[in-house]
Amino acid sequence: MIKAVSIAMIVLIIIMAAMLGGGMLNTGIADRLGGKDFIPFTISLFTLLYVLLTALMLMQMTRVHESEFRPYISVDLIIEQHKVWVRVTNIGKSAAKDLVIRFSPDVKMKTGKTLNDSIFNGKVAYFPPGKEIMSFIDQSPDFLKHPEEEYSVSCSYRHAHGNKKFDESHSITVDYAKSVAFLVEYDVSDIYKQLQKLTTSVDSVGRGLQKIAESTASQNDR
Repeated sequence: MIKAVSIAMIVLIIIMAAMLGGGMLNTGIADRLGGKDFIPFTISLFTLLYVLLTALMLMQMTRVHESEFRPYISVDLIIEQHKVWVRVTNIGKSAAKDLVIRFSPDVKMKTGKTLNDSIFNGKVAYFPPGKEIMSFIDQSPDFLKHPEEEYSVSCSYRHAHGNKKFDESHSITVDYAKSVAFLVEYDVSDIYKQLQKLTTSVDSVGRGLQKIAESTASQNDR
């Protein structure tokens, strides 16, 4: 619709420029309309152009407003601490309703179920702005052994207030994670646990050596 209005405006501008450039104001159109009728005709033409321009601006403002305040549903697969999660977030400024999410191919979870048959089975009645849900899928080493090259995600939902429907789709790849999934991250508690294990091992070796020394000394006394 906006494109049609723009084309109409351009045509009108070209016609008016041709009229002015070709001297038609003083001859052809002026003679046909009559001198006294030409001014009202010109005013009407400019009025039409103004109305079309105003309509174009209003339509553009409406589109910008809808784009800014609509719901936006983001779906992604993320890897954190050697675990694969699916994350769904409404990053828009309005609530969504009747949310339906489907993965193709389906994603198998550690429980043996799939995303489409478990957490994405059915509609989410209401999903407010800023809301985020995360669900565990599998350990990353197991998930990345035979991952699909690409997952296609389709989202269907409506604006909670305007009832406008959105059908969107995008692709997710996890190949990048193969090079980083097996990097080990340690925090203070992990280091403390490792030191405890090392201390226990050293103590065990020490006790073993002490027993050997005592046994050797006992044999020498005999």
